[in-house]
Amino acid sequence: METISPSSILSHNSEELRNCGLSNRKVEYIHGIAKTWEQEYANLDWDNMSDDEVKGKLVALRGVGPWTAEMILMFSLLRPDVFPIDDIGAIRAIENIYNGGSP
Repeated sequence: METISPSSILSHNSEELRNCGLSNRKVEYIHGIAKTWEQEYANLDWDNMSDDEVKGKLVALRGVGPWTAEMILMFSLLRPDVFPIDDIGAIRAIENIYNGGSP
């Protein structure tokens, strides 16, 4: 199994990615993101960008929305001050932990 990277993604055609279970739309997004990453984003200093700068760069990619950008900020860049306020799953988890499941 090869490492997943922008170049490895771009080395596969749409049919090969579809055979992995991706929809046509997801394949389009993934190819576009991989291409932009290689051409423009690979050498950016993500660690020294503000949360808003990172989020702006990410949501500019077709197929990446605010939730995905926030997940990348939290789990890839380990930013401590990010919370996905619109994530109903996260809200329900907090309700269960801190309020016995009541809103």
